[in-house]
Amino acid sequence: MINKKIYERYKKNVENDLRNYPYWLLSIETPGLGAPNRWGQVSQSGYFKTSTVEEDMIKDMERRWKVDIITKVLKHLDPTSKTIIEEWYFRDNNSREELLQELNIDKNKFYYYRNRALKKFMVAIGYLK
Repeated sequence: MINKKIYERYKKNVENDLRNYPYWLLSIETPGLGAPNRWGQVSQSGYFKTSTVEEDMIKDMERRWKVDIITKVLKHLDPTSKTIIEEWYFRDNNSREELLQELNIDKNKFYYYRNRALKKFMVAIGYLK
């Protein structure tokens, strides 16, 4: 069982990765067009001893790795969890109530399936050992 404090600490990281997934996928599939980003996302850059090219390569490798892992985990999720992750994080056009109605589940089941899926992503990405 995962400690609730640890789960909450990494939940935001996983949710951020899942929200970025469609943009990372687009960036990988359309090289040379720049990198799409989410509206409202603020990127902070500080001074590092590595060059911009090295930083971009490292970020690109990490994105590709995370896209690959997220894609693999999605294939192994049960249909309800997969639908929740895709609609809630990737498409972002349904409210929770609409999603509950579409899946014919209650709020508790929604969070049960979502949290169970998030734990799988946490382990696969390496936030949890």
